[in-house]
Amino acid sequence: MKLIKHTPLLLTLVIFPALFLGVYTMKWHQVPQNIWVLNIAFVFVSIFLGLLFLRFRQNFSAVNTYLLIAGAILLLLATFLSKPVLDVHRWVNIGGMRLNTGLIVSPLLLIQIYKLDSVKNASIIGLLTTIIFFLQPDASLVMAFSIPAVLIIGRKLKSTSHKIIMTIFTITFVLMAWYNLDKLLPIDYVEGIVQLANKISFTYQLLAVLSLVLLLFPFFFYHKETLAVALGTYYAFLLIATIFGNFPVMIMGYGVSPIIGYSIGLFRIIAQMEDNKQI
Repeated sequence: MKLIKHTPLLLTLVIFPALFLGVYTMKWHQVPQNIWVLNIAFVFVSIFLGLLFLRFRQNFSAVNTYLLIAGAILLLLATFLSKPVLDVHRWVNIGGMRLNTGLIVSPLLLIQIYKLDSVKNASIIGLLTTIIFFLQPDASLVMAFSIPAVLIIGRKLKSTSHKIIMTIFTITFVLMAWYNLDKLLPIDYVEGIVQLANKISFTYQLLAVLSLVLLLFPFFFYHKETLAVALGTYYAFLLIATIFGNFPVMIMGYGVSPIIGYSIGLFRIIAQMEDNKQI
């Protein structure tokens, strides 16, 4: 009975296979310790903060939705103030650390769009965020964010014609983003971590891929509400994008931004499970 009672919290364990397989892969290929240890540290910090969120989530619910949205949009716009890399604007420097704010705030924005009662405002925020990702440019986030945003907003829309128009706009932006794919070169232990796993063995690479698929479990197989499916779709498209472009492999590859972004979505779903008493 105790195990059943704490099942939602046990979902935090899904993050560890990808984390440790990625760390071992980096160690195997002699990636400096100060790089992969950050992944470990941020996973545990994110889990700690997530548990605090669960404990005090009633207090967080009082925070104004539009205030959170405004803060997230400003963080995205701040990327255009930093020096670009090959004309790509995706990062801001905070405390001496370069963060991909899109990977951090996208789940937060999807959650806030879900909470909005105004379909018009939700549509504007979804479109504005998609345009920012298109201008950065970041094809992976244009696709990963806009499609689940349409899933959420589409549930709010009553007009079929409006749903069709929104779908056409989304498909257009996704196709244009991938047509104008950036020229950034991959870093082995960030975007190429799965290929590095293959150099250890095919079996190890297979385990690595399965550990990434496991990250989607809480969203698709345990809690099938609109927000959970939308967030699961978002993370699924982030993983799919790594096959066709040079984009970070979340959790397994080096990068604290995907860890933070994944934790935001995971703990929001765990909170929803507990609020709905699905234990």
